[in-house]
Amino acid sequence: MSNTVNKFEDKFNDLIDPTLRLKRLRGQFFTIANPFLVDIFFKWFKSIPNYKDAIILEPFAGSNNIVNLMDDIGFKNSWSCYDISPNEINNAKDYNIIKRDTL
Repeated sequence: MSNTVNKFEDKFNDLIDPTLRLKRLRGQFFTIANPFLVDIFFKWFKSIPNYKDAIILEPFAGSNNIVNLMDDIGFKNSWSCYDISPNEINNAKDYNIIKRDTL
């Protein structure tokens, strides 16, 4: 069974785009669907003192999708965005992604 799994993984890895393979090895994940559209998040976020004026830290910005997802649900906060390997695409043009290892 183990040999079959290894053969499958080898074929699968051959099909993966080299860029995607590198992202997978680095443990990079990409938030595309909006995970903030739940009541518990709204309650939690609004419980933060002065949440409307808070500057939010995004330590793993990627393409800044999270900034847009928060904006989409009505939170118009300011952001400080960082990434160890900033993507060429920045989906939140108002906030530069600063190259930095935040671990």
